[in-house]
Amino acid sequence: MTQLENLSPIDFEDLCRDIAKSETGIRFSAFGPGPDGGIDGRHSMGDGIVVLQCKHYGKSTFSSLKETARVEADKVRKLAPNRYLFFTSQSLTPKKSDELAKIFGGLLSKSDDIWGREDIEAALKRNPEIEKSHIKLWLSSTAVLERILQSGLEAFTQSTKSEILDDLRVYARNPSFDEAIDKLEKEKILIVSGPPGVGKTTLAKMVSYNYLKDGWRFYAINSLEDGFTKIEEDNPTVFFFDDFLGRIELDRQSLLQRDTALSVFVKRVRKSKNSRFILTTRAHIFEEARRLSDHVDDGRLQLAKYLLDVGVYTRKIKSHIFFNHLLVSELSHGHFASLLEGDWLSKIIDHKNYNPRIIASVSSDCIDSIEPSDYPQYIYTALQNPDFIWRKPFTTLDMKCQNLLISLFFSSQYGETIENLRMNYMGHHRTVCLFYSQPIEPNDFEEALQTLESGFISITNKEVTFVNPSLRDFLKSYLTNHELLGLLAKSARRANWAGNLWQHVKDVYGAHEDELSFFAMCFKDFAGNIGATPTYKRVQKNGKTYLHHDDRPIAERLELLFDWWESSRDDYFLQTMC
Repeated sequence: MTQLENLSPIDFEDLCRDIAKSETGIRFSAFGPGPDGGIDGRHSMGDGIVVLQCKHYGKSTFSSLKETARVEADKVRKLAPNRYLFFTSQSLTPKKSDELAKIFGGLLSKSDDIWGREDIEAALKRNPEIEKSHIKLWLSSTAVLERILQSGLEAFTQSTKSEILDDLRVYARNPSFDEAIDKLEKEKILIVSGPPGVGKTTLAKMVSYNYLKDGWRFYAINSLEDGFTKIEEDNPTVFFFDDFLGRIELDRQSLLQRDTALSVFVKRVRKSKNSRFILTTRAHIFEEARRLSDHVDDGRLQLAKYLLDVGVYTRKIKSHIFFNHLLVSELSHGHFASLLEGDWLSKIIDHKNYNPRIIASVSSDCIDSIEPSDYPQYIYTALQNPDFIWRKPFTTLDMKCQNLLISLFFSSQYGETIENLRMNYMGHHRTVCLFYSQPIEPNDFEEALQTLESGFISITNKEVTFVNPSLRDFLKSYLTNHELLGLLAKSARRANWAGNLWQHVKDVYGAHEDELSFFAMCFKDFAGNIGATPTYKRVQKNGKTYLHHDDRPIAERLELLFDWWESSRDDYFLQTMC
């Protein structure tokens, strides 16, 4: 017997579309959350449409199913489909099927176009590949759960059987799962990488479960030495190393050695027919490892080719994740109802800071203390607070990387060219490092760019931007240290950067005139050179010369000087205007 009850309504719809495609030979289009007009799947033909409708009513009464069927039948009649398929997770007797057929009337072109639980399970037996592709159908079986618990995976993650099932119910399968399986089968090594909180470990565990179902052993390792003792050619084994570059400094530094333990272990796994190696890492740490050692990407190791970046979700997948978390939560009817009011669902799903880790937290933590009417605002406020995601990753970066992110923050909010970012960074980085007695290397800028790319920043056409707007929001609330802001003001090289920094200082200390006077004086050295950078630059392209905006217009620079004079009453700022 399959575990249909472990599927969410969205999961059930996905399953029914796969079965309908296999049984009818036609592909059904899926639709995102929202009013569906009676359609859970549609196939358009030249002369009409085939409509698929799915009702996950396994725990409801047949009376409830019939009442819903009457409502849905009226909707479907308006569509006038050529064929109508109705799937339900309820068990149907011949009598119940006949009652539903009467409700649907002329909509049904075939008597067997009503599918009950038994029909679905029979189809899965005929099409075992469909069951295998829907992890929630088989992972929740007692035999598989026991195999997982005995494997060591959940001992490592300290999960119980019920917690495994909870993880399973909220998991929203997305294309990265199939990509991960394909890459792991092809290369035997899989490195799951991405920004904080996007589900790296969850995906790695789901991929591991996929192998455990087929009888593979599992070993979670804390060091590569643990893995060497477990490779056995006769026993299919999945090795799992969570956060393999970020756990201890020695693992990262060992990459500097030519014949590292990682290199040897990867080679052994690659040669073995019955070994697979799954690793997770934060993107910026992997990039740092590549910078530290050319051996990471040389011809013999080439870790980059095993890399799978995750964290980019479609609107449908984000909706699916959110819905699944709500489904397994212990929210009251009132909490659910409040989410349906106004446009709260869209504001949450489409929020620029949407992150699975935040969604998991707001659907499970201390919900009893939150009034139902306040619940949507509670979720929205959590999404508005990026500190939850970025504080720990940012504070563990070294100074050269932190300084680059700070330099980017005070550049244009739409991104900055590498050339201009370098100019801002060099003045800022040197000033801060000298003040705090930190070493400076000639290639700090290039190394910081490489380390931060994909995990914190994106680089496209020589333009650098934050990988997610929430990182800028975090820095806005984080950068309040009086000493640091004063150092930044003294290090300014470009008018646009200085203006953005000054506006930030006013946002933080605007109510304190003495503080603004102090910071204005910190810009005094820069004021003498405020006209050093051009407003426009000539750019040659396709044999033609264009003027591109480069720095603040002269009028805005004069406004800055006057603002600093007004805050400090130092006539030097007025003199520089002449």
